[in-house]
Amino acid sequence: VLRAADILDALDPLTTVVAIDEAQFFDNGIIAVCDHLADVGIRVICAGLDLDFRGLPFGPMPALLDAGYRGFLVLRSRWRSPAPAAPMQGP
Repeated sequence: VLRAADILDALDPLTTVVAIDEAQFFDNGIIAVCDHLADVGIRVICAGLDLDFRGLPFGPMPALLDAGYRGFLVLRSRWRSPAPAAPMQGP
């Protein structure tokens, strides 16, 4: 999909779970789409980076994290390590 709103058009009527990867690259409409899906009883799973390589908020992720009270879960992890992930570094 090219825009967050396109997700709604792509859904099968029997959909019960929607997983969205790389959520940081979507427009801010992703927040309303996730809210709508949750409101109609669809489980929503979003994955994305909360910060860019400079440590600044990345796309709509701060608003999705703020919606965490609705059941969103965002985890950061480091491959083969139980420690939290370090911020990404730019070129």
